[in-house]
Amino acid sequence: MDDILLSIDVGSGSLRCALANTEGKILAQQKHAIRCWRPAGRMGFSSDDIWSSLVDTIKNLISLSSYEPGCIRGIGLDTTASMLFLTADMKPIAMPDNPECDVYGWMDHRALPQSEQFSAIMRRTGGNQRMIPETNIARALWLKQAHPELWKQCYCIIDLSDYLVWKLTDELTFTNGSLSRRFDEPLLEAVDFIDVKERFHGIHLPIGAAVGEGLGKTVAKSLKIPVGTPVASAIIDGYGGTLATILSRSENEPANPPDTALKRLSMIVGTSTIYIATSRQPETIYGAWGPVPSVLPDLYHNTVGQSAAGILLDYILANHPAHELASNRARQKGLSITDYLNVQLEKMAGEQPIASLNQNIHMLPYFAGNRTPRMNMTLTGMLSGLKLDNSEDNLALHYLCTIQALALGARHNIETLISAGYEFDLLTPAGGLAKNPLFLAEHCNATGLPAAIPEQPDAMLLSGAMTAGLAAKLFSDWTHAIQSVSRYEKIINPDPELADYYERKYCVFLEMYEDQMKYRKIMKKD
Repeated sequence: MDDILLSIDVGSGSLRCALANTEGKILAQQKHAIRCWRPAGRMGFSSDDIWSSLVDTIKNLISLSSYEPGCIRGIGLDTTASMLFLTADMKPIAMPDNPECDVYGWMDHRALPQSEQFSAIMRRTGGNQRMIPETNIARALWLKQAHPELWKQCYCIIDLSDYLVWKLTDELTFTNGSLSRRFDEPLLEAVDFIDVKERFHGIHLPIGAAVGEGLGKTVAKSLKIPVGTPVASAIIDGYGGTLATILSRSENEPANPPDTALKRLSMIVGTSTIYIATSRQPETIYGAWGPVPSVLPDLYHNTVGQSAAGILLDYILANHPAHELASNRARQKGLSITDYLNVQLEKMAGEQPIASLNQNIHMLPYFAGNRTPRMNMTLTGMLSGLKLDNSEDNLALHYLCTIQALALGARHNIETLISAGYEFDLLTPAGGLAKNPLFLAEHCNATGLPAAIPEQPDAMLLSGAMTAGLAAKLFSDWTHAIQSVSRYEKIINPDPELADYYERKYCVFLEMYEDQMKYRKIMKKD
């Protein structure tokens, strides 16, 4: 009987489930849209919607595949860095502004005042870091300050990933990757927030450990999967994607040792982006999150990233007058809008590089603030080079401009890491935008680094497969798991002839930020 692993990946717009083997091959997969509310500055999901989607998708996956439920040796899952507040009977507390939502999405920025409150204390005590509102501890303080009546109802603060593990196993667990648990006790004392510690519950487990007695009876009956099937402790999606690709190798190369990760930069690109670097020593860097211990032995990670990537591309496209025209033409050709625009840009460029089409169109991509390295969520987006042009060609140029701005934002983050002593020789991408060849090519051109295209296009699904295999003891440790599933198809290299062009684009990118700060200073009343 084959050893089959069930992987669950909960993203921002959809939930995916897959059956994989221990060599990292996706054997079957199903996708289900999930509801997401995104009013300005906020992001919410419904836990009931996510759970029902998870159950339905797994049932469809198994029924449509050629594999029997008894073949499933382990279950693993990853989710976005989202969170819930639960009552004493483990019922999610609905958001005060939307009774349909009870999961605070990773991009929810309503706790900006509380993050600034923490940041002010950090500066007064001699620290040089800032806290951003995507931090769960800031959201918890927001609930206490803005809605004390809901805070009184709150018994448990929990990551979405840990919540779903509880739903599968009836066991409350957390790991070193559980973001709700990341806080400094002196900060809590400074804002009179020690009572938050009473609201954390569960057993600490390593990432990928077997949870309790495995799949619970009720959910096993619903899913028609054997009771007690090992369920792994959860992982956040970006870190899971990192581990699935960071030691990748070509089909005929020997397995890479863990220290290969020291020269590689993980590039998780989807609705948002994160870039995860690895070091032997814990490095504290302003403008980065970390350091945190790695699951790889004796290594540490620092993370940088951009809050809006895929979501920014969607926004720019949807708000251009030519969007409907281009979308209809793309559908007629059986293409996605981005694949269609990639073809259009190739036609427009002719013999010249596509990148050079935007000599005079520039963007600062801070439409949702800046996560890192500026750590300032009040920053806004800027676009220079607008014309009275409603054409499809103009839409394509704005799409290209957004890709270039995100690539330059990646370069800014990478230079922050390099200035702290990191050295990189390869990008290892994963996520939805990693399937876009233009997006990857311009990241290589802007950063000057080659990129390894993963053999498995849906590399994020390998995250759950690895944790499932660890829980089922099919992998001896994390190094074994990563080496077993992580392979790349090919390497793409930057175009050296674009180095000077992107150097000038990067100068404009940095100058646009300085211009924004100058405008703010001019407009200040005092």
